[in-house]
Amino acid sequence: MPGIQAADRIGLLCAVLAAVGFSFKAILVKLAYRYGVDAETLLALRMACSLPFFLGMGLIARLMPTLQVFFVVMPLQLLVGFGLMAVTVSASMIWFLEVYRDHLSGFVE
Repeated sequence: MPGIQAADRIGLLCAVLAAVGFSFKAILVKLAYRYGVDAETLLALRMACSLPFFLGMGLIARLMPTLQVFFVVMPLQLLVGFGLMAVTVSASMIWFLEVYRDHLSGFVE
């Protein structure tokens, strides 16, 4: 792709990763519902995990008003998001391969 700039490649990669992450969210919710977790518990867990991060952002913005918190925190948000996506994708692939192996074992024997 000689005509595409580096910034365009990064933007395209972020868009693809966001779509993959958004689709895996539905799979994880479906698996959580299978084990009897209700929607309120999932939302409470999601808020409990993100609340300290955003409280810290607010505290930094309050203590240093001239600092652009968005530009400081955005790389950290991306890093955490990519880390969670790596864990999610690897766990989903392990689960998929186990299910695939179980279904395939009927044909092999």
